[in-house]
Amino acid sequence: MNFNGYNDMGGQRMSTFGVNENTAAVLTLAGTGVILLVPKLCWLAWVLPLVVLIVERQSFYVKKCAAHALAATLVAMAFMALCSMLFVLSGTMTAGNLFTLFMDGADKSDWPMIVGALLLTVAGVLLVWIVRIVFVIFLGIAAYKAWQYGYINIPIASALVRKINKNYV
Repeated sequence: MNFNGYNDMGGQRMSTFGVNENTAAVLTLAGTGVILLVPKLCWLAWVLPLVVLIVERQSFYVKKCAAHALAATLVAMAFMALCSMLFVLSGTMTAGNLFTLFMDGADKSDWPMIVGALLLTVAGVLLVWIVRIVFVIFLGIAAYKAWQYGYINIPIASALVRKINKNYV
């Protein structure tokens, strides 16, 4: 993690939302992290930073933090989708093997494949949670730094933000 400070550290400017810009940035980053932890809502975690990015008119700092939160959420969702594909693939393998097992009867050669598919299912679920927790930790550290008018470079997300807009460095 690369910690960098914000250039205008002395100002207590207000955001469009009526709070100090550091408070708005913290609420955006931390709120995105909290939504990312909720199992059914995690796929909608991109909505909060996108709304802040669109609505915010007064503070460049809040827009930059919202852009980082949006990029981090999209990267986390991409990794979670890959892990979910592992989960779905192994679940399909398990279901097919169990169907064959119950219809034709089991022999010893079927069990290693069934156990392997079940282990892949568990690994897929664990990987999704690990990805979510890692990105929530990044967003939590970013929220802490935003309180001090700083920011961190989230490994893939910050590079994505820099490619889209050079001003958000």
